[in-house]
Amino acid sequence: MPHRPPPRRRPPARGRRRGRLGAAVLVAATGAGFVLGWNAAGADPRTAARAADAPADGAASGDKAPAPVTFAFAGDVMLGADGYGLPPDGGAGALAPVRRLLRADVSVGNLEGTLTQRGASKCPARDPAATGPVTCYAFRTPPSYAAHLAAAGFTVMSQANNHANDYGATGLDDTRAALTAAGIVPTGAPGTWATQRVRGTRVAVLAFAPYPWSNPLTDIAAAQALVRRAGARADIVVVTMHAGAEGAAAASTPHGAETYL
Repeated sequence: MPHRPPPRRRPPARGRRRGRLGAAVLVAATGAGFVLGWNAAGADPRTAARAADAPADGAASGDKAPAPVTFAFAGDVMLGADGYGLPPDGGAGALAPVRRLLRADVSVGNLEGTLTQRGASKCPARDPAATGPVTCYAFRTPPSYAAHLAAAGFTVMSQANNHANDYGATGLDDTRAALTAAGIVPTGAPGTWATQRVRGTRVAVLAFAPYPWSNPLTDIAAAQALVRRAGARADIVVVTMHAGAEGAAAASTPHGAETYL
C-alpha cells in the first residue's frame, strides 16, 4: 500500500497580538558604514505578503494581520565637514549611489556629526606650526544637508554617538531642529526614543551610547526600563547602539569587557 504523507498544516500568520510576548524587539549596532535591509514579516517579501493577507491566529473571519514593515539600517553617516571638505553641489548627490538600499518604511542611520553653523568646537585651536598627528576631530555640516538625508530615504537618525556633541548643546539642538524640519525623526537623547507609525503599526527606535548626551548604554537597568517603556507604547521596538573599538585590529567584538581610548 503506497505511503501517503500526512496533510500539511499552514502555520498561523503572525498578527499584532502582543499578549504575553509584548512588542517585537530588533537590535542593531551603528558602527562602521553599512546598509542592511530587513522585513518584519520575514526575509522573503513574498512570504511577508502572504502573511499580511492571512488571518491572524484566533482572529475572526475577515480580520487581517497588519501589513509587513520594512527596515533599512545604516552605520555612521557624515557628509563632509567644515575644515575637512564638503562634497560638490552642496551635497545633493552624495547619497545617490545608496538610495536604492535605503528604500524601506523605517530607514535608520547614525549621524556622526552635527548639522549646525553655530557653537564652539570641542577641539582646542591647533597650532599652525604643529607637526604631530591630529588627535581631536569635530564635525560640523550645514543644516541644509538634512534635506539630502531625507531625500536619500532616511526616516530616523541617531544622535547617540561620540560626535553628536562636537559643538556642544547648541550643535545638538540645531541638529535636532534641522532633522525635524526635513521630516526625519531624531533619536538618542536621554530618556527619549523616536516613534514612527507605518500603516497603523507603531515603531519605536531607541539609540544608546556611553556618553552623557545619549541614552545610557552602560546603565543596563536604565536601558532595560527605557526599552520596556517604549515597548508599552509600540508594536515594534528597534534598539541601536554605538560603541566599541575601531580600526583594523578591532574587526571582531571580544567576549567580556572592551576598553578603547
